[in-house]
Amino acid sequence: MKTYWNNFIKKLPPALRNRYILTFIAFIAWIGFLSNNSWLKKSELSAEVQELRTHIAEKKVEIDKMKKQRQQLSNIQELERVAREKNLYHKPSEKVYIVVEEK
Repeated sequence: MKTYWNNFIKKLPPALRNRYILTFIAFIAWIGFLSNNSWLKKSELSAEVQELRTHIAEKKVEIDKMKKQRQQLSNIQELERVAREKNLYHKPSEKVYIVVEEK
């Protein structure tokens, strides 16, 4: 076993035989890939944060649209118009005709 290890060490370039360089490489590998706060995990989390920020921006736009609709529906005539168009409500004396467009 010892001869195998010695042969392996002799085959390495001289720069990698230095134990300080080996320690530094191991440290970089640990920080970059193996630890809980690795660079890989950090980049994944930043991508997720960016995705959530865009989702929040989209939801804010939807909220603004709903606020405008709520303000419009505070008017009774507007509420009646929306009820007639979307929900097909009608007065008892009226007839409702539904036009279906064929494609």
